[in-house]
Amino acid sequence: MMRFSTLVLAVFLIAAPASMWPATAGATTQSAGAEFGFGVLAVATNFFYGPVKVLYALGGTIVAGPAWLFSGRNRSVFRAISQPALRGDYVLTPAQLRGEQTWRFMGRDPELGPYPY
Repeated sequence: MMRFSTLVLAVFLIAAPASMWPATAGATTQSAGAEFGFGVLAVATNFFYGPVKVLYALGGTIVAGPAWLFSGRNRSVFRAISQPALRGDYVLTPAQLRGEQTWRFMGRDPELGPYPY
């Protein structure tokens, strides 16, 4: 089943019409077909991306707990491991796929302030 769904995604990406992709980075108007195409692409991408991100977050939490314990209950050790794993984008939007917004797989500690980009 996984091989079939990967094949379907690959065929969709290869066969996607060129009009779906904006000609310039500043293009703001899209046709209804392009919007639909990016919506379908977002759903297909999230079908694979979402579970991978959840597993990464779960793995980071599982590693952060013992690291916190073995470090003498040092909270900064826990945060250094858990913050990148738990924060970040769990769902990709069509705007992120078009490049209009940035997406982050790994998150950042909110005490560091906003992202520099």
